[in-house]
Amino acid sequence: MKYRYLFLIGLLIAPDLCSATIINIPDDFATIQAGIDASADNDTILVQPSLYQENLNFNGHDIVLGSLYLTTLDDSYVATTIIDGNQSGSVVVFSNSESSQARLIGFTIQNGLAGDGGGIYCNGSQPIIAQNIIQNNQASVIGLGSGGGIYCEEASPTIEYNRFENNVAGFAGGGIHCRTNANAIIRHNVFAANAAIGDMSGLGGGIYCGNNSNAEITYNVIYGNSVNNYGGGICAHLSTPLMDRNTLYNNSAYSYYQGNGGGISCLECDPVITNTIVWGNHALQGAQIYEINGTAIVTYCDVQGGRAGEGNIDCHPLFCNAAEGNFYLAETSCCLGAGEGGVDIGALGSGCMTATIPALSEWGLMILGLLLLAAGTAAVIRRQMKASPIG
Repeated sequence: MKYRYLFLIGLLIAPDLCSATIINIPDDFATIQAGIDASADNDTILVQPSLYQENLNFNGHDIVLGSLYLTTLDDSYVATTIIDGNQSGSVVVFSNSESSQARLIGFTIQNGLAGDGGGIYCNGSQPIIAQNIIQNNQASVIGLGSGGGIYCEEASPTIEYNRFENNVAGFAGGGIHCRTNANAIIRHNVFAANAAIGDMSGLGGGIYCGNNSNAEITYNVIYGNSVNNYGGGICAHLSTPLMDRNTLYNNSAYSYYQGNGGGISCLECDPVITNTIVWGNHALQGAQIYEINGTAIVTYCDVQGGRAGEGNIDCHPLFCNAAEGNFYLAETSCCLGAGEGGVDIGALGSGCMTATIPALSEWGLMILGLLLLAAGTAAVIRRQMKASPIG
């Protein structure tokens, strides 16, 4: 079936592909950056599996940069096509007004070290960042570094179907930091074991939204993240992000003098939280949800210990195997059908299957459609997709 879709898409866009170039790395250029520098808008750069020690800058080019996952739908290429920042700055930079036609798809992004944005730095741009493993990056642990995985400022990226793991920030946003009108779309990701560990700060182990950054945070699994101060899973500060259909589990907020909001912290703001599981998180104060100078609007959520609000429940969600990162729900879970309008509460539905990586093939069809649309086609591709967690 998937090949039939690709064939039909190909027929629709074939006349428009003539104006775009496919650049192959390392056949055409020895480095990825050389390929980017030689590219023009709407080009595609395909990268062979290998370890590339580079620090990339899109330099305003609206191009698709992808591993061979783009052409094969083989998710093994995500883990074997590695861009390593060698602790010499952000691994990838979008800071020259790149639009949503700039796309980073199907890589492992690792070992970046920068003041902000150890893995990826976005400023004044709107890229699509999808289907990547973003791991082991740091944002200035000594000081006010933010965004261990991704840093966004005055940017509106779409960040979806990625796995964030073991990223660290000294100030805020171990996984993602959104600051100053950064209205990101953050959906269908997994955040595991990220941390914000500043001695006098430490905000948002998984995600931090501050200074009027009203992100859409939906369908994410956020577990095992930690902070010293506020928001082991998510911290919202002077912002009103929309949080819908997320699962937050076993996140923590601890330090020798404080630790607030193991799951979610809301500081001077009133975010909307719906259809979300907040369970098994830990903190000195407010293990699940902590508020100061603001009140979160929480409805149709499963919150351990209970929470006032329409449709809220307090019962064990019965994950299939949380210890193995499987946050699907057992068939007897109280969260099934208990959300607003009868939807399931949490990021994932029912079905105790082994689920340690995402269902890339479904997303791959959409990615290929986007890739081809970047060449100028007017084709409209519609396909209903079911997301799986990244484990």
